[in-house]
This record gives sequence, C-alpha cells and structure tokens, in this order.
Amino acid sequence: EDQCIDVALGNDDTDPTQRGEMELTLHRLLIKRGNFIKIMRSGDGQFYMVCFPLSQAEECGQQLSTKIFTSEIECQNDATKMNTFKRSLLNKCEDEFNKQDIYKDWKEDMKEYKKLKATLSESEQKEREEELEFRRMKIKKQMLGNIKFIGELYKLGMLKEKIMRFCIQSLLKLEEAEGAGYLQFKNVEDDEMDEEDHEALCNLFITIGSTIDNPKAAPYMQAYFQKIHVLGEDKSLSSRSRFAYQDLIDMRSKGWKLRRKVETAKTLEEIRKEAEREERMQQQQSQQNNYGGRGGGGRGRGGGRGGDKGGYRGGRGGGDYRNDNRESGGRRDNRGYDNQYDNRGGGRGSRNDRNDGGGGGRGNYGYSPNRGPPPMPSSRMAPPPVAPKILSAPGGRSGGEQFSKEKIEIRAKNMRDEFMNEGRDEKELLLTMDENLGGNEKAGNIIVQLYADKSMDCKAPERKAMNDILVILYKAGKLTKSDIEGPMADMVEFIDSFVVDSPGAIGFLGEMLAPFLDMKVLDIKWLCEKTALLMNKKDQKEVIHKAILEMKKACGDGSARAVFGGPNEVKALEQLLGAGEFQSIAAQCL
Repeated sequence: EDQCIDVALGNDDTDPTQRGEMELTLHRLLIKRGNFIKIMRSGDGQFYMVCFPLSQAEECGQQLSTKIFTSEIECQNDATKMNTFKRSLLNKCEDEFNKQDIYKDWKEDMKEYKKLKATLSESEQKEREEELEFRRMKIKKQMLGNIKFIGELYKLGMLKEKIMRFCIQSLLKLEEAEGAGYLQFKNVEDDEMDEEDHEALCNLFITIGSTIDNPKAAPYMQAYFQKIHVLGEDKSLSSRSRFAYQDLIDMRSKGWKLRRKVETAKTLEEIRKEAEREERMQQQQSQQNNYGGRGGGGRGRGGGRGGDKGGYRGGRGGGDYRNDNRESGGRRDNRGYDNQYDNRGGGRGSRNDRNDGGGGGRGNYGYSPNRGPPPMPSSRMAPPPVAPKILSAPGGRSGGEQFSKEKIEIRAKNMRDEFMNEGRDEKELLLTMDENLGGNEKAGNIIVQLYADKSMDCKAPERKAMNDILVILYKAGKLTKSDIEGPMADMVEFIDSFVVDSPGAIGFLGEMLAPFLDMKVLDIKWLCEKTALLMNKKDQKEVIHKAILEMKKACGDGSARAVFGGPNEVKALEQLLGAGEFQSIAAQCL
C-alpha cells in the first residue's frame, strides 16, 4: 500500500504495468498532494493503483465533488446520494438538453461531402446523401425523444417545476429581467430559434401542458404564451412551425385536450364489449333490412310471402294488419297498427284483397312498402340475443369495413395480447385475423412491420409470441412472402440504428429471421443482399453470426447447416464477409 502511494506521488521510480483483466476489490481512496489515488487489491494479496492529478479529473472521466466535508461518513453519504440511478439519469438528461449544437458533427460531414461531391458518381452521391439524411433524422428523433422523456419525468414528480421553466425559457430564448420588482421577461441576446427549437418546444408543452399550467404558474404561462402568440403569426417562420404554435394555443384553450384522440391498445374486457356492441348493431341492421323479406308461416291460412302487395295477414295466433279501421284479432296501437308483438292470439285473419300475403305466426311479420311503415316493437319485447363473437363476413371483412393502418395496428396489438393471455390458441388466432383485420390488402405487411419493430424493445415472452404468430399466420396462408420480405428487409438494413437503444437488437433480428429461413420464405442470397446495405462490416458479420446461432437454437444444427452450408450459400456469404471471416464463423457455429 505504501509503495502504491509513493509511486503515485513520484517518490518511486517503478514503471507502471498493465494489470490485464482481473477481479479487484477497492482497498482505499485518498487525495494527497493534489493527486487522486485509488488503491485496489487482488485475490492473491497484490496491490494495484490508479492515480491522476485533480486538475485532470474531468479528462479522466471522473466526477469529484467540490464540497468540503467534516467527516468521512458525511463524505460517503453525499457520494451515495450523488451516484444514485435517479441522480445519474437526471444528470444525463441535463447534459443532453444543454448541448449547444446537436448537429455539429453532421454539419462537418455535410461540408466535407459538398467538397467531394463533384468527384463522386451519381450512385455514390445518392448513397451519401441518403446516409446524411438518415443521420440527420436520427439526431432529430433522439433530441425530440429526450425532450419528451424529460417531460414524462416531470409528470412523475422526478423533476421540479423550476427545472421545467428553465427548459421552456431556454427553448423560447427568454430570461427573467432583473430589478423589475415583478416577474418580467426579456429576449436573450442570441434569440434566434431554429426549426428544432420550435418543434421541441411544442412537443414539450404537449407532454407537460396539463400539469404545468396551474394557478401558481399563471404569470409564467402568460409570459410564455405571449411570445408563442407572436411566433404563431410570424410570417418568417415555416408554415409547419406556425401551424404547430396555433395548434398549441387551441389545445390550451380547450383544457389541453388533443384535437385528435390517440388510439391506444385496449384491454380484453374492452375488446369483448366492443364485439358485443358491434354484434348488436349488426343484428338490428339485419332485422331492419328483413322487414320486406319472407314472412313467417302461421298455421292454417296464415302462410305466404310478405313484401310486394301483401299486408299483415295473421294465421292462427296472429293479428291482421289492414288499411281500414275494421277490428282485427290482434291489438291496435294508437296509430291504428296491429301490434304483432303482443303474442296474445286473435281470431282468423280476414282477407284484405286477392293478393294478400301472410305474415302469420307469433312475433313474425312481413312488410309491404305499399301499406305504410311496419309496426314498432313494444317495450315488452326481449332484446336480441348477444353472440360472444363477431361472425366473419365473406372474404375476411368485418361488415365490409376497410380498416385504416392505425386501426389495424391497434387490433394487431390486441391480437398479440389475446394470443398470450388465452393459452396461445391457434384456431382463435386465425379467427381473429379473419374477423378483425380484413378489408385492407396491406394488412399483413402492416402487422409484420409492427411486430418486427416491437420485437426490438420488448420482453422475451412477448417477442417469442409475436414471432410465433407470424409463423402461424404464414403457414395458414394469412401472410404472403411479400408481407414478410419487405419489413424484414427494413429491419436488416437499419438494424444498426436499433442497436443504439437496444444492444441485443441483432440477436432479436436473428430470432425473427430463423424460422423464415428454415421455411425457405427467405434465402441466403436475399439475406446477403440486405446485409450488404449495412455500412459497418462489423455489423454485417454480427448479423450473419447471430442468424446462424438463433437458427441452431430454434431449428437445430441440421437445419442451420442445410441453410447456411450449401455451396451456393457459402459462396454468397464469403463474398459478403470475406472467405476468412465466414470460415471463422462457420468453424464456431456450423
């Protein structure tokens, strides 16, 4: 231990050596003569040390407190408080928000591209421009996501209102005027707002508006929206930004209610209630459409067709519907119509004319458009029975309705939840697919795309359920090869962007690809073409490696060798990765 301190202070000429990978335990921390010294101990009793001057702490990635403590316990308590997950999370959010120019690196690359543009071919220019645009959108999406995340933390009570006011004022380029004696704001010197500031500000207010707009904050909100009103009418801004501010003003005036309701996933109970409601509506519509249809046959002279010229002619137990005022066997209501729903028998029906058709029997009726409206059911009539399931219309459509993409996505999420919660019932799954997702020829593609995206950031059971659903639907002919190929191609091409937020994304991609490679829906030629679009050779290698491993796990060694080990497949993979790289993977996995 003493030797470690001497080396740190320069009193010992021992040259430092790399310790390599080993497990060490912290032995002692101290600051001496302006040097930070951390002494650690290995399992065999050897001491190791890390040291650096205090002035270089930030360069070494270390955060040192500037506080002065009276005891070691007080120091440890402060260190524990400052290094909690919550504190680290808030510090990271603050760092991200305070970044001055999030496009700094992107702008430098764009400047470099413009210099070299004349020397590049047309295809190279297009490829480079697409890459730069993708990076720009990724940076923007990340920034807006951080803003929304900060707002959600505030709604959970993890951030104080004062911090949110600081964020709003930073985006609006406002600062409090000093010495005014009351709350007053002024524009900062550099008050130019870029397009991202406008969008970030609107997103932040949409997230936290209903929470922060309270009586205590009224003076601040008045000042903020004073400037927002000005920005909403500023012709120098883009139409998109102006309309966003106007929508924000309208939203506040309506109590922070969104203009368009955002559809969310429904619970199983809500799905059942919706199914019952739709079934009741269908039955009511069916009954109305059948007024002019075939009447029921009563006993005796009550049979025949209702419709063209027929009136209500009851058989035994039926009332007689006439155009005159003569008494009939059934009851009349206050408009002179016989009440067919009374179910109490009358006598034989009288002839109205030669072509009179019957609508006899109890509770059955025929309707003639030449004789006025049909009788209305009485309040004593029982409501139609409710079926537990919606019956599928021909062609897989539900009542002929064509669902939008948003509705299909919501129903696809509900279908996944039902599959997981109801014992993974394949018959029920196929029925649900026919009932709820018909009417749109792109429904299959939308479902595969949704499940592929969700698989990148969900729990393992949910991911397995979605993969199993896709396999079941394809085997049953509910999904086509093109439904699978398009979304999977997008996932392979952009997998590097998913890895940023989900380090295991390439493994999850391998899980999705494995069954479809095994079923010959996808092949190695297709996989190599899509993987070649990745810019990073390391990512290309990882995609192939994980695909082989996941296929071995899901389908067995034999299937993996059959798919990846054929002569043509090996040739394509070697061309993609290089012979040495692929042979190295094959030696490990095949």
